[in-house]
Amino acid sequence: MKQLPDSMKEKLAEAYRLGEQLDRQLRFEAKFGIKPHEIARIVLSAGTMSRGQVVKYNSTVTMKNGDKHSFPLMNVKAMLDGVDDF
Repeated sequence: MKQLPDSMKEKLAEAYRLGEQLDRQLRFEAKFGIKPHEIARIVLSAGTMSRGQVVKYNSTVTMKNGDKHSFPLMNVKAMLDGVDDF
């Protein structure tokens, strides 16, 4: 079987990453009713410490139309980046 060229491997890897990102955005919209592409800003503030001394963040999401949404003890940026699950 023939080996794929490096450029093709890179394009496939990028397509996979974009597919994962789209999946996270669609799941976020389905769960919270907020379209990630309409988010203008995410502000994180320290929330509480868990028993294992892990900081839990509060998120304030500002939409492009000016609406604000609060997410106590949730790091929305980490969720959309795929670092935290939701």
